[in-house]
Amino acid sequence: MYEVLIILILASTLCAINGTFLVLRGISMIADAISHSVLLGIVLTFFIVRDVGSPLLMVGAALFGLLTVYSVEKISTKLKVHKDDAIGIVYTIFFALAIVLISKFIRNAHIDTEIVLLGEILFQPLNRMDILGISLPVKTVHMSVLLIINIIILALFYKEVKIATFDEEYAKLSGVKIKIIFYTLMFITSINAVASFDAIGAILVISFMIAPAASSYLLTKDLKYTLLVAVLYGVINSLIGYIFALQYNVSMAGSAALAGLLTFLLTVVFYKGGIITTIILRRKKLQNLYSTVILMHIYNHYKDEDRFIELGRDSISKHLGWTNTETEKRIKTLLDSGDVKLDDKNNYYTLTESGLKRTEKLRTEYNY
Repeated sequence: MYEVLIILILASTLCAINGTFLVLRGISMIADAISHSVLLGIVLTFFIVRDVGSPLLMVGAALFGLLTVYSVEKISTKLKVHKDDAIGIVYTIFFALAIVLISKFIRNAHIDTEIVLLGEILFQPLNRMDILGISLPVKTVHMSVLLIINIIILALFYKEVKIATFDEEYAKLSGVKIKIIFYTLMFITSINAVASFDAIGAILVISFMIAPAASSYLLTKDLKYTLLVAVLYGVINSLIGYIFALQYNVSMAGSAALAGLLTFLLTVVFYKGGIITTIILRRKKLQNLYSTVILMHIYNHYKDEDRFIELGRDSISKHLGWTNTETEKRIKTLLDSGDVKLDDKNNYYTLTESGLKRTEKLRTEYNY
């Protein structure tokens, strides 16, 4: 079963790398279009080669992925159609045509629509090949080669890809061929999507591409780290999905995709700008504001003759404009920090030495 996990991790890594650039470019849904429409490229290529194991199927599918992207671009620009609408038009037509052709003409050629849609990673280790006397799953070899190719291309053209991704206008002025960069990226994305078909399926490949990249984008804005963190998310999702699937006897790819959703939601909730963090920071800011108000009020009156009234334990809430419960709760924080103390003899609040220093610092900051 470890071979299945390796294939799952390789698929996640490939998809995370491509998905990062799709998310950064704001074209995440193009992954949906590619992952579905390349099936027509597989079918049409099969009509020519008549061999489901031919590597030409992957080439044909990748070229059809480029045709999909090109069609979306042309429809959105020439016909003034919104890009999301163009994606919906193009990929549904291509995908529907592929399903019709499979069900009508090549239903006995082992191109199964259910496997294409959902994948079955558990079957992948059954198809093996020998390399230097070592028996390896064909899918492991294919995906490893693709991963190496992805890394080499990214390393060679990292600067150009980075500029074209973040600032197309500057890229044009710098002489970067942004069209070539874009369609090369789409070509690689198509190949990776096809390579992942029979392992994780055309539907789940979208999650494998987008979820890790989206999670990573929330945590870092540096491209190198975004890629690394996206891959890390993909690996973690694969491990979680693998363990969960073995434990409950469910789809492994589906479990990994579900893990991608869960890790994304956890990231949304807990990252620096997330829901929980925002709530905690907001409460902290409010408490700091309340503490500042209390410290300033005590500072203004702790030497006055009427301090027993202004700062009295039972009367300070009236002068601060809060309820007794709110006042006690907010002053408790200052009592715990040692900035304020209660004069037991006269039953009023006053500043400690550290509280006096803190207040003097606040007065300087606010120019008070």
